[in-house]
Amino acid sequence: MDFIHSYVFNTNNGGGENMKKAVLDHNVKVHVWDASQPSLFENPDGQRNHFDDNGGFNITWFSRKATRTSDGGVISPATIIEHEFAHFVNRYKDKREFERKSETPNRQYGDEEEKEVIEGAEWRTARKNGETIRHNHKGKSYDVTDPRTTKPKKKR
Repeated sequence: MDFIHSYVFNTNNGGGENMKKAVLDHNVKVHVWDASQPSLFENPDGQRNHFDDNGGFNITWFSRKATRTSDGGVISPATIIEHEFAHFVNRYKDKREFERKSETPNRQYGDEEEKEVIEGAEWRTARKNGETIRHNHKGKSYDVTDPRTTKPKKKR
């Protein structure tokens, strides 16, 4: 349900373009593993995001962890899943270019693929969701009660 809530939240706000592309393309197969719920689902091969042997793409996502950026901003899990789908769409669209960008270092973002995704899809969705944008690939995660929020979960 967290994925569905995130999809609706992002697209209703005018963002989530890569999630929408993947959902509407019936030729692609994407598996989203919710790492916030390890007792329910567990990515069987333990890798984060990758293509599997059957041509499907596996995304490991923490649906209940938002990100505090290195400059003090905040990004919801819903925006983060759009970031991951942008990697998928880039790879699906042009594997060679995706690999070239992934292997091209970038001091600020780690590599050129991360720069493109952060400054593109992530920024657009974050703005539409009323969130801040980040200017690098750094940040610290923290617990939230819903993927559509950046409000920290209250400690008991």
